[in-house]
Amino acid sequence: MSQSRQVPTTMDSAILVLSIVKQGGTIPGRTSLQKISYFTNEVIGSKIAFKPHLYGPFSPEVAASSDVLVSARLLKEEIERGSFVRSGREREWTRHSYSLTPDGQRYYDWMSSKKPELPEARIGELISKLREETDLDPDALSKLAKVHFVRKSCGVTDPSPVIISKAAKLYGWNVPVGVVRQSLITMDRLAL
Repeated sequence: MSQSRQVPTTMDSAILVLSIVKQGGTIPGRTSLQKISYFTNEVIGSKIAFKPHLYGPFSPEVAASSDVLVSARLLKEEIERGSFVRSGREREWTRHSYSLTPDGQRYYDWMSSKKPELPEARIGELISKLREETDLDPDALSKLAKVHFVRKSCGVTDPSPVIISKAAKLYGWNVPVGVVRQSLITMDRLAL
């Protein structure tokens, strides 16, 4: 019996993504959506699995949910392309930004009336604080999420920045001690 390669999309991950976009407005990029989803998952106690990935904690379920919501026309995905020069070579970039469609707004309103336990205020407050601290910049969110993920998985009550930086290498992440220190300060301000 062969296993499907598709990632199952649970209602929890779809609701999480819709809630984030509803509370946060336009979300600038897949990486930002993933990291905001990671922190929201941590804060509200959802059971969505995140694993180490190139840019920090990643959930295939969140990625699949955003694709399904775009296909269902509940989320609008805008694709921006550009280029930059690094090390004398021109490189291209792509950013997928997400916002609610009118149908997505109606569906969200209906869904939230059926799920009064949905912590909309907590999600909105978290996104507001993340925006204030990082401007929802994918690089800043990625560093913050990596440090949070490593600190949580270290198994030490209060690991030092040096320990976190070294442990990050186990996931293939290069997070300098100075970045860890700054991220820990930011996480304290965010109560993460």
